[in-house]
Amino acid sequence: MRRLRPWSAALAAVVVVVMTVAACEGSNSGKVSSSGGAKVKGGTAVFAFNAGGGANYIFPVLPPANFSTSNSQAFQWLMWRPLYWYGVEDAPNINTSLSIANLPTYSNGGKTVTVTLKPYKWSDGQPVTARDVQFWENLVAADPDNYGASVPGGYPGNIVKTTVVNSTTIQFTTDKAYNTQWFLYNELSNITPLPEQVWDKTSTTGNVANYDLTKQGALTVDKYLNSQAQDRSTYATNPLWQTVDGPWRLTHFDTNGDLTMVTNPSYGGPVKPTLSEFREQSFTDTNAEFDALASGSGLDVGYVSNVEQNAQPRLDHLGYTEAHQYDFSIAYDALNFNNPKLGPLFKELYIRQALQELMDENGISKYYFGGDGYAVCGPVPPKPPNGFADAYSKSCPFAYNPARAAQTLAAHGWNVVKNGVDTCKAPGTGPTRCGAGIAAGTKLEFPYIYVTGGIAFPKSRVQIESDLAQAGVKLDLKPLPGNEAEAEATSCTPSQAACSWGIYNTGWVYSPDYYPSGEDLFETGATANYGSYSDPKADQLIQATTLKTSEAPQQALDAYQGYLVQQIPVIWEGDMYGLIEYKTDLHGVTPFNVFDAINPENWYYTK
Repeated sequence: MRRLRPWSAALAAVVVVVMTVAACEGSNSGKVSSSGGAKVKGGTAVFAFNAGGGANYIFPVLPPANFSTSNSQAFQWLMWRPLYWYGVEDAPNINTSLSIANLPTYSNGGKTVTVTLKPYKWSDGQPVTARDVQFWENLVAADPDNYGASVPGGYPGNIVKTTVVNSTTIQFTTDKAYNTQWFLYNELSNITPLPEQVWDKTSTTGNVANYDLTKQGALTVDKYLNSQAQDRSTYATNPLWQTVDGPWRLTHFDTNGDLTMVTNPSYGGPVKPTLSEFREQSFTDTNAEFDALASGSGLDVGYVSNVEQNAQPRLDHLGYTEAHQYDFSIAYDALNFNNPKLGPLFKELYIRQALQELMDENGISKYYFGGDGYAVCGPVPPKPPNGFADAYSKSCPFAYNPARAAQTLAAHGWNVVKNGVDTCKAPGTGPTRCGAGIAAGTKLEFPYIYVTGGIAFPKSRVQIESDLAQAGVKLDLKPLPGNEAEAEATSCTPSQAACSWGIYNTGWVYSPDYYPSGEDLFETGATANYGSYSDPKADQLIQATTLKTSEAPQQALDAYQGYLVQQIPVIWEGDMYGLIEYKTDLHGVTPFNVFDAINPENWYYTK
């Protein structure tokens, strides 16, 4: 799921565990901190976003442009629970306690998947049923291109039939037998039951009916619900959005993404909220957020830049506790392969490798983020420690080496001008030529979109601009607020006017596809493949990680990640752990969920 930066490392989850490929499960609902005093019933907790990263879309079938952690984990999932929940305390396992369905069973050679629901209720008193699961499935299947986690050949297309067995049981028939852990972690993980008895309608004044049972009807319902989600001013008042099965319901929402929620008394999960109210407040950047923390203005949970660590004694005095947090994620710069002007440049492997060798991941961490970062050199996160990332990926074979990058460009027909702009002097194909579709005089100059905000982060972008200039690669920096950056840097076709973007700095939390097999990001045609990267061998290796026939799933995962380390479909960037500050008398905030979900129903004050 797309992560906005620079707050990406802040809205995260801390974890230091060893991950295994074998399926794991947990039954506890989330450990809460020791109270240190008497628990207080009620109260309001205020949680902070920054860099324009607040929620901006309420309908859970998230379109690609709105497919972000701020809309799902920190907003929608508080009201509408996914079928399965992931993260046990700070471990990346499926949480059977917080899941609203029991673990699936497999039959018919692995091609029939049966899911049984637990006894949850909607806030209108109706039970959550298999029909609500089918309703989700029908809406997503009718218009997969409008769902941010849609993958050609994968979800939702690989589910060829959905059968409601009874009110609590649903069966999915798949096109082939899949690796059962992959299917649980990357396919069933997408599903969120929706209140069919309220939402299966085509207009505000129309009646609820079984419209979704036909493709055209499902498209009409989906179009109506999406239209309602466009009006953010009515999020807290539109009756559609008041029917929930999660622990919270919305009472206030403004166009900045500031929101207020109160408890849902009908929530059937294992942890009922102790707080009476939960608020989210959006800030323009981490500096503004720090000022709010330091002023004692009532912010209970907030983030600080890594460069502000020396201010911790001041925050300690104001009653805050600092916690470090990782999430299972990667950071990178997406390249627009379909840009009609720049695409031919990005399609040349030697250019991508040179760009990677101009990215000083460790230097950026050391000089701008207090050394709290770590290098990312492939599609599988190296941290927190896990069994998925292999040794080759961690070795970073294209680590920072500006001299070698300049030599590579010169050897392929470029006139390299340090601190200037390189131009192609040897057009054409061949080992000493610039490459197919690259005309003489073409410049190595790229527009670069990044999210505004933070203290050190904008400086790090200027440093990257300077580092690339060592080999004559020019970046034209374009800072944008988070939601604007998301809307601009989307997948496109060369003929579209919107295909003029070049490089987009972003990140990805492995959610709702938790197994890091990459089909969301790098498979041809994947909705979240923002740069339209396409490689038949990469597609084949990705598919090999998903199949039940794979006798060595880690071997298949290693082959996939090793290939992408070499191919560099995006420019890998260093990531870092974030720093969270929370009021010392507010408990249950830690441990953080490794997949960025928040559970304010666990939070409580003491006196």
